[in-house]
Amino acid sequence: MNDFEPNEPDNCGAVYTDPVRDAARNIFGISSLYPWQRLVIANIMESAEAALTAKPDIAVKNSEEPSTACCASADYDRATECAQSAECSRSAECGRDPGNRGKQIVLLPTGAGKSLCFMIPAVLFPRPTLIIYPLLALMSDQLRRIRQAGLDAAVLRGQQSAAERESNYKKLEQGAKILIANPEVLQSPAVIERLKKYRIMHAAIDEAHCIAEWGDSFRPAYTTLGSILRQLNVPVVTAFTATASPPVLERIRDVLFAPETAYLIRSSSDRQNIAYRVHRSDAKRKTVLQLVTEAERPALVFCGTRVLAQKTAYLIRELLGRDAVRFYHAGLSKEEKKDTETWFYPRTDAILCCTCAFGMGIDKPDIRTVIHLEAPPTVESYIQEAGRAGRDGRQSQAILLWSTDDSLKAKKYSPYSRERILADFAEAKSCRRQVLLDALAAERTACSGCDVCEAAEAGTVLPEISAEGSLVRTLVARNKNRWTVSEAAEILADKMNTCSPLRIWDKDDFRYVIEQLVAAGILTDTGTFQRNRLSFPGKTEIRTSRRFPPRKRNRLLRPKTDSPRQKRRISSFLNAFFAVFYGIGQCIRQNSNK
Repeated sequence: MNDFEPNEPDNCGAVYTDPVRDAARNIFGISSLYPWQRLVIANIMESAEAALTAKPDIAVKNSEEPSTACCASADYDRATECAQSAECSRSAECGRDPGNRGKQIVLLPTGAGKSLCFMIPAVLFPRPTLIIYPLLALMSDQLRRIRQAGLDAAVLRGQQSAAERESNYKKLEQGAKILIANPEVLQSPAVIERLKKYRIMHAAIDEAHCIAEWGDSFRPAYTTLGSILRQLNVPVVTAFTATASPPVLERIRDVLFAPETAYLIRSSSDRQNIAYRVHRSDAKRKTVLQLVTEAERPALVFCGTRVLAQKTAYLIRELLGRDAVRFYHAGLSKEEKKDTETWFYPRTDAILCCTCAFGMGIDKPDIRTVIHLEAPPTVESYIQEAGRAGRDGRQSQAILLWSTDDSLKAKKYSPYSRERILADFAEAKSCRRQVLLDALAAERTACSGCDVCEAAEAGTVLPEISAEGSLVRTLVARNKNRWTVSEAAEILADKMNTCSPLRIWDKDDFRYVIEQLVAAGILTDTGTFQRNRLSFPGKTEIRTSRRFPPRKRNRLLRPKTDSPRQKRRISSFLNAFFAVFYGIGQCIRQNSNK
C-alpha cells in the first residue's frame, strides 16, 4: 500500500501527516493513489522545491500575503517528504538531482488518474498551475469537476469579452490555484505579459499527443508551447497523454523540452476491461442501427465529420426515438454543448453521436460501448477515443466498423506508417490488442478480450468480408441468371425485407455494397464491348448498366428454368431483334457495292 494512513509512524517512530493523501481523499474523494501517481507527484513537487530554493524570488508577494516562499510552507514540505517516501521505483534517467525531474512526459492509460497528478500539487502550491487542454469540451468538463471539488479556477479561452477575461485574472489575484487555457489563447502577447505577473509554478499539458497529431497541420499554436512556457519562466513542465507511439513521444520532446531532455514515466497502456472488436460493414450507417439496438449502453458513436454525426443521430432517432440519442461536435454553441453534456452525464441508456471533440478526457465513467463509424486517422486517436469506455473498471467494448473502402484507402499508405497501423489492427489475423500495444512500443500482455482471440478459442474464423458483401457474392456465385447492378440490389432489398437482420436496408445500401465489392476486385468488370459485366470468378455474371440502363420495374429472382410462356416471349423478341439487324446489314452491303 503506497498511501499512509493518518498518524502512521515510520521506522524511526516519527508520525507522518500526508497532505498528498489528505488532498486526494478530502478534496477529490480518492481513497488511495496508484504508485505511478505518487511518482509523478513526487517529481513535480521536488522539482518545484528545487527551483524555488535556487530562485527564491520566484515567489511573488501580494500585499495581502506573507512573504514566505513556497518551500517554507509546512504543508508543502510534508507533502514533498511523503510523496518521496511513497513513490515507486523511479526511472534511473531522473538521477539524483530533483531539479532534473521538472520536465516529464507521463504516459498512462485512460482512466488511470492522470488529472490527479497535476490537481493535487496545484492544491498544495500557493502559486497557480497552468493546465493546457486541446478542446473546449474538455475544459468545460474539467472546470465542472474542479467546482464539484469545492475549488475555483480561472479560464482563458477564445471568444471571451474583456470583462470576462478581467474577471478570470481577478480570480488568480484572489488566490485561485488553477488556470485552464488552450494553446491558441496563449498566442496573445497581452495574455503572456499578464500571466508573467502570477509566476506560474507548474504547467501541465493534457492530451499532449495533440502536439504531434494537430500541431503540424491545423493547430500550429501547439508547436509554440515550448517557447511560450520559457517566456513565462515556468520551472516545472509535465506532458500527459494516454497514447503515444515512439515518433509521437519524440515530437513532444522536441516541441516542449528541446534542447533539454525529458523523462518518461509510463505504466501499462493496456485497458484490460475493454474488449476490442471489428465489424466489417460496407453500409455503415445501417449497421450502426443494428449495433446500437443490441449493444449495452451508455454508448458513444464516433463519426468523422459534424454532418455525419448529425445525420447518424437523426437516423437512430427514427428507430429508437428522440430521447435516446443526441449529437455533439465543435460546431455547437456553448449553450448547446452544455445542454448536451448535462443530458448525457447522468443517463444510463443514452447514445451520443459525436466527433473527436468528445474524444479526450471527458469523464463519464460508465460508458459501456464505443462505436467508431469511421476509422480515426491514427492508432493514437483510436486508443484515446476507445478509452472513453469502461473508465469505472467494468467490462466494456470498443467496436470499429471497417469497410472495403477503408481497406483500399489504407493500402495507399506506407506499410510502416502510423496511418497504416489501424488497418493492421482492423485486418489482424491474430490478437488485436497486441497490435495496439506494439504500436505504442508497450509491453505485451495476455489478451483480455478481442474478437480474434475469442473466435480462435471457439474454433471459428472471422469473415474476411462483411456479411452483406458475403450475401451479394453468394447471390452472384449461385445463380445462373444475369442481372444489372440495380436489379441485384432490388432482389436483395426485397428478400431481406422480412425477417433478416438486414431488413432495414434498402436498394441504395445494397447498390453501394456491390460497388465496394467491384472496387475491391471481389466482383470484376469484364468490360466487354456490348455489355460490361460484373462477375464472381468462374461463376455467373452481373451486367452493369453503362450502355443499357436497367428497367425501372421491380424484379424478383427468376426461376432457373423459364416457363413455356416466357420461352415464347423470348423467342419472339429474339426473332424481331435479329430481323432488324439483318435488315441493317443488307442496307450496309448494298451501299458498299455501289
